[in-house]
Amino acid sequence: RNPISAAAPRPGTARSSTTHSGHTMAALVLATCVAAVAVAATPPPLRDSLGVACTAATCGEHGRCVLATDGAYRFWQCQCVVPGWSGVDCRAFDCAQRHDCAGRGRCVGPNVCEGDFV
Repeated sequence: RNPISAAAPRPGTARSSTTHSGHTMAALVLATCVAAVAVAATPPPLRDSLGVACTAATCGEHGRCVLATDGAYRFWQCQCVVPGWSGVDCRAFDCAQRHDCAGRGRCVGPNVCEGDFV
C-alpha cells in the first residue's frame, strides 16, 4: 500500500481528525488558506528609487505620501491634506488660513492665533 495515497483523502471527501485543542484539521486548514489569501491580496508598498517605502507613519495623521519624480529618480513627498498642518512630514502646525495671524499675534496651533489678532 502506498503511504502517500493512504494519507491523502480522495477528491470530494474530507478527512477529519481532531487536534489537542479540539479543532478539526479541516477547520485549521481552511483558516490557514483564508489567512494566506488575505495576505496575498494586500499589494506590496510602492518604493522610491532608493527602495524606501512610504508607510502610514511617514506623513503622520495630517498628510499622505505622494510619489514625485526628478528625472529618472522617484522619491516620496508628503502632501499635507489637513488645513493648519505643514512641513516635510505634515507635523508642524501653521496659521496660513488665518493669514499667519496678520503679524498681530502668534500661531499656537493649527490655524489658532493668540494675541491681538482678531
